[in-house]
Amino acid sequence: MSDIKHVFKWWNAGRCERIERWLEEMELQGWHLDDIDRMGTRFRFKRGEPRKMSYCADFQSRKDPNYIRICEDAGWRQYYFGSGWYIWGTPYEGAKPALFTDNDSLIERNNRLIGLLACVLAAQVPMFIMNWDRPAFLYFLIIYIPVLALIAGTLIQLAAANKRLKSKKNGL
Repeated sequence: MSDIKHVFKWWNAGRCERIERWLEEMELQGWHLDDIDRMGTRFRFKRGEPRKMSYCADFQSRKDPNYIRICEDAGWRQYYFGSGWYIWGTPYEGAKPALFTDNDSLIERNNRLIGLLACVLAAQVPMFIMNWDRPAFLYFLIIYIPVLALIAGTLIQLAAANKRLKSKKNGL
């Protein structure tokens, strides 16, 4: 059995807790995260002893050295940075640590993503208007509609996550 494992794993902003849980499960199976490719979808693991790791996927609209320093000072290791996304991890024993200690921070992260994705979606309107009467527009739609659906679906997932976080925060 090889001591190195490469896994392709697609994930999106609306469900980043799934990638966190998956990485934590891999660690419990003895597969230690070693590297993530630039796209954030190809993960390299090295075989080791099973361990408890807490992971957090976070989005920041700009690279801030203070943010990185605060996370590192709190014991988190940066495994990935790309397109505004960070993946942090830290080993633990006992209670599982969390990078976000309150729901407001998660809601803020989701709101940053909602703002970005809403702008990307709105920017597509001029594209449709400029190209709707061209002969190749139908072929364009065949490729483009799934991309738009992915963006819209992610927006819906983020809004639903914020609703859950707000109701949890308010004790409902």
